[in-house]
Amino acid sequence: MPPRRAPAANANSDIAAILTQLVTQLTQANGATNGNGGNGSNSGNNGGNGGNNPSQCTFKHFNSCNPLKFYGTEGATGLLQWFESIENTFLNSDCPDNLRVRHATSVLQKRALTWWNGEKRNRGVDVAMALPWDEVKRLMTEEFCPRNEVKKLEAEFWDLAQDSGESLAYTTRFHELSLLVPHMVTPLSRCIEKYIGGLPRQIQDTVLGRNPATLEDAIRLSATLTDNHVKAGTLTKKGSKKTAETVTPPTHNKETTTEPPRNNKKRKVRNFAVVTPAVSVNQAAPMVQAPVKRPYGGIYPLCATCNYHHPQNIPCRLCTYCGRYGHTVNVCRTKALTGQVNPPNQTVPQVANQGVPAIANGRACYECGGPNHFRNQCPRLANARQGGARGRAFNINANEAQANNDVVNGTFLVNSQYASILFDTGADKSFVSLNFEPLLAKTRSQLEKTFTVEIANGDSLTIESIIYDCSLELNDHAFPINLVPMPLGSFDIIIGMDWLSNHHAEVICFEKCIRIPLPSGETLRVFGEKPCKGLKLMSCTTAQK
Repeated sequence: MPPRRAPAANANSDIAAILTQLVTQLTQANGATNGNGGNGSNSGNNGGNGGNNPSQCTFKHFNSCNPLKFYGTEGATGLLQWFESIENTFLNSDCPDNLRVRHATSVLQKRALTWWNGEKRNRGVDVAMALPWDEVKRLMTEEFCPRNEVKKLEAEFWDLAQDSGESLAYTTRFHELSLLVPHMVTPLSRCIEKYIGGLPRQIQDTVLGRNPATLEDAIRLSATLTDNHVKAGTLTKKGSKKTAETVTPPTHNKETTTEPPRNNKKRKVRNFAVVTPAVSVNQAAPMVQAPVKRPYGGIYPLCATCNYHHPQNIPCRLCTYCGRYGHTVNVCRTKALTGQVNPPNQTVPQVANQGVPAIANGRACYECGGPNHFRNQCPRLANARQGGARGRAFNINANEAQANNDVVNGTFLVNSQYASILFDTGADKSFVSLNFEPLLAKTRSQLEKTFTVEIANGDSLTIESIIYDCSLELNDHAFPINLVPMPLGSFDIIIGMDWLSNHHAEVICFEKCIRIPLPSGETLRVFGEKPCKGLKLMSCTTAQK
């Protein structure tokens, strides 16, 4: 009988045993290889490479974390912030204790680096690098936060208080100073009392009444109360608007009122100024002498054709627009003033009311536009330099005139019509408003010589007419007066120096009155209106000589 074969299960079990042995051997070999190459899986638990290989935290790895640099000029607060930042970098870079001083001192700059180099010279490089990190912190605090700086911080901490609703800024500064001068907030109860003492009075009693056990409880409670008071408007934050209404203090100006006017009439304001005689268009200023020309100092001969100096081989400069020598058409003054493109000898349609005076001999002034002179000979500038016209700008109404002692105003009869009159020594002429002119029942007369009135805003008005033989009645005394019509503001008539000087009038500023001598030897005193709460009075009295 032949022998039986072994079952297939026995063969399979042998193969499985062989495979298991091979897998075990491969696993052991792989584990040994990983252990020799650096156990990176345990680096997080052992502080880097199992705590046995500190060289894993290299300077390149530390510097890739962007550590904050320290220059030594940041002050005590900057030093504290640098300590916090560099210790954060130690944690992120897995820096071991024996390399903290080496890596931290590598980011010192300028004054701080100079100090550390001195420490290495005094102690030796190996001894300085072997110092503990806490000892280096103490040395840096003594160097960059000396006693005088500590005194300043103590004084600041003593006076530290919350600025209205700025709770976050107050808490942040309190934490910084607590670390810099810890003896002022030790023990914890003193720290809590110091924090509550700097809070606003609106919330200080509430936080103190809650008797917080920790500083964090006091901070959270004060922040909540501060936000509530900011919403109520009792406290404010920077950049936020107050909810409470702002009360505007009353001003002393009588024209500025918070109540709307009872009527719809706008406030009238005077707005005219100096009276100056105008120069005729065809008349040059005789008082202004032409400036003396400097003698020619060049090398070119005088041309007999154009009467200018230029080289003989160069033709004379002749303007094709005005026909004068000495310039070309691109710089012609006559062309720039008139604004015309075609020369004057060509036929050009005339435009009415161009506002440009007639040009004679191609000469025009850039200041006033008048012909026959240039700007350096302008009569307007000459009068301004010599102070020829005397006057002042008016920009006042009746209320301001009552408060001003150098003018007198009131209501009088002119041609049997009541008129609001201003007596002012600053005006050279006497004027009447265009609105009051029809009440005079007088016709205008043309002036032989016009004059110019300069408005306060810089504009000018040309006066060409006047009203003669008007009657001004003061206390049953009639005085003749000539009035110049022009737009006025609050007053109907302004009496200037022409009438005051003719009647030898005197203005008494202290008494706010005008004294006018009469032909009978008596003196007429005209009292102006004064500001008062009741009835405004205006009177004239006749006194004995």
